[in-house]
Amino acid sequence: MIAEVIASILVIGGAFFMFTAALGIVRMPDIYTRLHCSTKSATLGVGLILLAVAVNSGEGAVWARAIAGIAFFMLTVPVAGHILARAGYRVGAKQCAETLSDEWANEGGPSTTPVREETRRYEAIDPRRAPAD
Repeated sequence: MIAEVIASILVIGGAFFMFTAALGIVRMPDIYTRLHCSTKSATLGVGLILLAVAVNSGEGAVWARAIAGIAFFMLTVPVAGHILARAGYRVGAKQCAETLSDEWANEGGPSTTPVREETRRYEAIDPRRAPAD
């Protein structure tokens, strides 16, 4: 009985953080703030839901898998968010008007390797048309 109550509280908490992640993706003005809110909130939401599964199950094997899943998310999601933000910066994704500073602006960006102009396009490429060389 107590395990079910704790698991229910954890699921509600996880669902709340997952909802805030989804809401942040919709409401934030640029790619950088969207990535920030989605990676932080989603990691916490998934962690709480996995913990709820472990608490409700009570088995050692489920606990081990849940802890491994939480560790996996905590290690990979922030790194993936950073990589996506860096890629967005390199292809020229604009920051929102309220952004106060751009530490890489005077240094040519986060990488010294220039990005080809073909990767800067955002329009869809027709697969039937051969690229012009």
